[in-house]
Amino acid sequence: MLTFTLDGITKTIDVRSKEKLLEAMLRHGVNAPHSCSSGACASCVCKIISGKVSMDIDLALDEDEIKDGYILACQSRPLSTEIEIKYN
Repeated sequence: MLTFTLDGITKTIDVRSKEKLLEAMLRHGVNAPHSCSSGACASCVCKIISGKVSMDIDLALDEDEIKDGYILACQSRPLSTEIEIKYN
């Protein structure tokens, strides 16, 4: 399950095991921020609040941003059953 906060609204949706977080949100009709969907533009950057993900590509983030919990939704796949993220 993915819980996300976007534009001050919090929702929970299902995410398939190998599905990227952005793909899951788009599948559920969520107008989540994105542009290139290849991990290069950072339009989909969000902060992980709880849970674990694996990013396929993290070109748009530096090491400090990753250490601070920022991820790219377009490149993040779930590693835990429950994930919570927040868009700024």
